[in-house]
Amino acid sequence: MAAFATASTEENLPYAHLHLIQAGHPRWAEQLAFRDALRRDGQLARQYEDLKRLLAARHAGDREAYTAARAAFVANALAGPGASAGHRRTEPLK
Repeated sequence: MAAFATASTEENLPYAHLHLIQAGHPRWAEQLAFRDALRRDGQLARQYEDLKRLLAARHAGDREAYTAARAAFVANALAGPGASAGHRRTEPLK
């Protein structure tokens, strides 16, 4: 189970986006596996940073489009050679 909450300013612009994931849920393990992949591989981390900057400019104001556009990168990182067997994915995170 995952829950999401967004807080807004008086102008109704989001300033925070919070993810809550139940302990033991597979999504939590995936989040940690992706974090660990970025920590292990500096080149992967730089590629992700570049992608995030590009997508932030391209999808400014549309968090859902931004998230969808980076999903393949996340899935590939989780399926890559450095991913632990228990955390390999073939589908993108949603």
